[in-house]
Amino acid sequence: MIYDLLYNSVLLSTVYFGFDLLNKYKNDEIKTKEDIKYYFALKGIKVLNLYNFTTRNVRELINNCKEDEDEEEDVYKIVLLRKDGFVSKFLLYFEYESDFYITDYEDLIECLENEESKYIYISKNNDDEKFLQINPDELKEDDAILQLKEKLENIENKKLFLNVQMIVDEKEYDLNNFVRKYCVTGNNILSIDFLKHILQDNLEIELETEDYKINIIDKNIVMFDINKNNSISITEKGYKIL
Repeated sequence: MIYDLLYNSVLLSTVYFGFDLLNKYKNDEIKTKEDIKYYFALKGIKVLNLYNFTTRNVRELINNCKEDEDEEEDVYKIVLLRKDGFVSKFLLYFEYESDFYITDYEDLIECLENEESKYIYISKNNDDEKFLQINPDELKEDDAILQLKEKLENIENKKLFLNVQMIVDEKEYDLNNFVRKYCVTGNNILSIDFLKHILQDNLEIELETEDYKINIIDKNIVMFDINKNNSISITEKGYKIL
């Protein structure tokens, strides 16, 4: 009986994911193979959560279990900006205190060992994204990954800027809502590689020139601009122009 229920639940979930993927494709929410790969990785974790949820009920006879949404609170998104200009995305799932799972883990390790990454960001996989920049070494060892959990639970994005506007080819782009997700202590933002990523990821725009200017107004109404030769480091006390 229980296993029939489990089978039917997984089958219905698979059908639902098929329709959901088709709708996202029609609405242009999924455009590339990387988007499809990331979509199925996330849904695969949901199916795994469903399986674990059911089997724990059978084995432990627990009447009140956490809902699936509660378990997803420990799912994080890893964004790896590669030296070849491509972006790779992975999911990090903390199942227990001393256990974790990373989608396409072998591909991730290969990128790290071959030093293919320029920047690595990680964020909780929810609507309130706050991206923390991390070092490759923090993903190479199991102990280092487990230590990331506490670090990730306490990250906060600073409210440093009132306006971040990019001017390129006589066009203006408001980047403030995108940049604020990365205003976390220790991050380096607004370099040319950073800009290429957020423009492509959020606006589907390819930055094909280095002739641009970023106009910034900070929270103290200080106005300044930077270009391809600059970036900004987020510090404990605020920010520093590099």
